[in-house]
Amino acid sequence: MESSHPVQETQSNIPMQFLGNIIDHYYVRLQHFNRLFMVIFGVFLSLIALLSTLLSVFNLWDAIKSHGRAILLAKITEPIIALFLVFPVGLLLIIGAALNWQNGLDIYQNGLILRERNREKIWYWEDIAQFDNQITLVKFSGTIFPSRRRIILEDIHQNHLIIRNQYDRMDEMIKLLRDLILPGLFNKIRQRVRHGEEVIFHPELIATRDGLRIKENLIPWTELKINSDRKGKLRIFFQPSGETVYKSRVAKLKNLDVLIYLSENPPNLS
Repeated sequence: MESSHPVQETQSNIPMQFLGNIIDHYYVRLQHFNRLFMVIFGVFLSLIALLSTLLSVFNLWDAIKSHGRAILLAKITEPIIALFLVFPVGLLLIIGAALNWQNGLDIYQNGLILRERNREKIWYWEDIAQFDNQITLVKFSGTIFPSRRRIILEDIHQNHLIIRNQYDRMDEMIKLLRDLILPGLFNKIRQRVRHGEEVIFHPELIATRDGLRIKENLIPWTELKINSDRKGKLRIFFQPSGETVYKSRVAKLKNLDVLIYLSENPPNLS
């Protein structure tokens, strides 16, 4: 299956017309503070290094005139440290701020643009073949809460994109991406399975038109139900008996939402 819009990674000439209207922009968390801090501290270190170097050179010149060139080795350390250690650190901070100045995620009607380190990655919804929202859970004082989230995308060309938990309004972003990506992904994969193609969610879980092949056993779609809990565990069981036929960690599966959708909307039924 070829796409008219392959994933692009570019620094300019973005084909905005294919993305449609922008829906929302998500900044990196504390982005304004971080870049302002890096610029101010970088400029401060650079100026201090330059001024210190100039003062050290003047003092060194006076010392040479008073005591001769023999004093050079004793006094040369300070300007070297200022010029070759402190100044590069300040310069790197300024360069880092410039490279990451526009970091963020723009979500459009037909795709997204991810900006990182002065690079731009364009992804189109129609090209996405995998969408997973992985959550790392932590138990504290008897309460389980999410400590880390990330979104994993894969396109039809097997390119991968990971959106990490570093943006403001992360929960809102995840909901928006699910609403934009999953309906089309559900339909595409269901049609593929309906036409006889097998879809692999895990080496032991393969979707076919007539059912889900679990290891070597083919279970009809109408006889199984899939459930995932807040602890990141997946359970597949017979219905209506409730007998468990498969258990796994959610993180080991690809396209869990699609698998659940197929179980609720069997591809061999109209």
